[in-house]
Amino acid sequence: MEKKPTFEREGSRRNVAVVVALREDGVFIPMNLDEWLWL
Repeated sequence: MEKKPTFEREGSRRNVAVVVALREDGVFIPMNLDEWLWL
C-alpha cells in the first residue's frame, strides 16, 4: 500500500487538530478516512 502524504494537503492540519480534540474528549469521529490511515 502506498502512503499518500495527506497530512501535507492544505486544510488537513485543521482536521488533525479537530481529531486530536475529539480524541482527548474520548469521541472518535473519522471525518476523513484517508487522513486517519496515518494516525
